[in-house]
Formats: sequence, structure tokens, C-alpha cells
Amino acid sequence: MLEKESKIEYNSNPEKKEEDFEKKPEKEGKKNFEENQKDEDVENIEKKQQREIRKKREEKEEKKEAYKEEIDELVRVTKDKGFQKAFKKAKKLSKKENAIIMDLFHDRLAQEDFDD
Repeated sequence: MLEKESKIEYNSNPEKKEEDFEKKPEKEGKKNFEENQKDEDVENIEKKQQREIRKKREEKEEKKEAYKEEIDELVRVTKDKGFQKAFKKAKKLSKKENAIIMDLFHDRLAQEDFDD
């Protein structure tokens, strides 16, 4: 007769294994990767916004230079003939060329001293 060998299954502590699976935290590598990705995304967005702001400033400076003569003329008209005439002329120019003329004209008037 053949003897049957007894089969022994080894379970060190089955309750502990189940607890480990339930309480096991996220892997640190994955968590750090996700945090780094978020940080990089925020940095990229901030850089993009800064580039856009710089670009808009540069465009405004270019337009100031391009419309410098028109703005000087409007200020001269304001001093000689009054604000109403200059405003009408600025309105016509802004319709023909660019709406920024009104903004630049207003900014320039705010800087000028008309107490002469």
C-alpha cells in the first residue's frame, strides 16, 4: 500500500494579509509623479500667460509708436480748439484705423498738463 502524504498548506496569518491589502497606501512613486505633473502643468500655464502678457505689451508699444503722430495731433487740437473737436477727430480716426487710438489719446491726455 502506498502511503498518502499529508498536504500542508501554509498560511502564516490570513487575517493579517487581508488587513495589509485593505490598508495598503498608494505607491509613493505614482503619487510623486502625479504631483510633479501637476506642478509642471501649473508652471507651463504660468509661462504661457507671461508670454501672452509680454506679447500684448509689445503690441501696445508698437501701436503707440505707429500712432504717435496722430496722438500728438489730437493733443494739439485739444489745446488749440478744445476737447470736443479733438474727441470727434479721435472718434473718426478710431473708426478708420484702430480703436486703440481712443485709448492712447485718453492716456496721453491724462499725462498732459493743460494749466498753461
